[in-house]
Amino acid sequence: MIDFKGKNILLVEDEVLIAMSCERELRSLGYDVTTCFSAEEAISLALDDNRQIDIILMDIDLGRQIDGTQAVMEITKYRDIPVLFLSSHTEKDIVEKTEKITSYGYVVKQSGLTVLDASIKMAFKLHKAHSELKESRERYRVLVENISSLVCETDSQGRYTYLSPAYEKVTGWRRDELMGKYVIEHLHPDELTRWKEKFFRQHNPNETIRDIWRFRIKNGQWRWMDSSVTFIEKKNGEIYCVVITNDITDKIVEKERLERIIEENKAYFSEMKSRVNSTASIIRVFADFMASCFKEEDSRKIFLNIEKRIEFCLSLYERFYIYPMPEGVTLREFVTNIVELVYRIYNTPQQILVYSDELNNIFLEIKWILPVGFIMNELLSNAFIHAYGNSSGEIYISAKKFEDVLLISVKDNGCGGVYSEMNKIGMGLSLVNKIVEEIHGEFTIVSNGGSEALLQLRISKDEE
Repeated sequence: MIDFKGKNILLVEDEVLIAMSCERELRSLGYDVTTCFSAEEAISLALDDNRQIDIILMDIDLGRQIDGTQAVMEITKYRDIPVLFLSSHTEKDIVEKTEKITSYGYVVKQSGLTVLDASIKMAFKLHKAHSELKESRERYRVLVENISSLVCETDSQGRYTYLSPAYEKVTGWRRDELMGKYVIEHLHPDELTRWKEKFFRQHNPNETIRDIWRFRIKNGQWRWMDSSVTFIEKKNGEIYCVVITNDITDKIVEKERLERIIEENKAYFSEMKSRVNSTASIIRVFADFMASCFKEEDSRKIFLNIEKRIEFCLSLYERFYIYPMPEGVTLREFVTNIVELVYRIYNTPQQILVYSDELNNIFLEIKWILPVGFIMNELLSNAFIHAYGNSSGEIYISAKKFEDVLLISVKDNGCGGVYSEMNKIGMGLSLVNKIVEEIHGEFTIVSNGGSEALLQLRISKDEE
């Protein structure tokens, strides 16, 4: 909303009596008025930086020197001030002459104060709208000409009608070298059919399409361009396009490089897997051979258990190390895999497993998979076999994390003394304690009705 009260009007009128009457009427409406009687004086006042002038009421006939239209042309060279012509002329050529100049209206003298006041207010509104439009266009121009994206406009035939400065920076082509040329002249031959299918079919105003193209820059190189094309309707009904494009060649090249690395790593991991399988097979054959050499049952069990542990480690390696996840794995997924392996390798009785919710929210880094997996293998296999004898029961698996400390619990409500069975064949607890010692953890067994094994680890990421 414009506040018209107190606006400063420069009244230019060479007839003194008319000027005095008009000034009095304008002041009665709340305007501040400065009156002058010649074009030269009007120019001087309007160009005075120390004087605030909001609008000019300009007479056309101002004597034999400079007339009102000439004065306005001189003033508007330097100042953006709305001008309302106030004249007794009604001839068509006079009125048209004012329309060719920066004009916000034409009021015939003796039209009355009401008409004059309405015309002044309309001139203020038009000037405000023009200023806002000019500022908007300037902001758009500055934005378009300074962003790194390539911005262009094309007509309905796909010819350039506007190009932002970024085009020359990115492609090397000057504006005058591309203006009026067809976009397809610089597209890769393999892209032409797809471009024509997308561009030349019927499109609605404000519709946007997006695709990636190869564009030939001035030095002959082909660059990958990611383009967003928006269709706009001009006043004549013709559909034009505004195209915003980004050079993504470096991203494409980097993506291809990473894909090659991934493929190379897959080949490397596949080779590693083959070598690990081969080595494990040799060790299993050796374990089988050693077991067959002993007649004592306990000695044979030792080698058979070694073979099962080798198979467990190999299976764990295949599941988590071949294509490792950078962020690690949730304890729930990790423990679920351990349970599946224990059931398959040791053929233990099926138990009712109860997992705590915390297992879903705690991640285990890849470096902990094998040592923690080995420990969990020992704990779970013994709990499955010895906790409930030949029957089944509940095994509770839970975890808590306190900053860089992880606590894992395996608990049952069975007969107790589960983990004392682990040492009867010469390994079990000794093996667990050895691994815990190597990873600087803590291991505790609690017997209270059932049995509970507690494993505590420091899992700080900074720890090597």
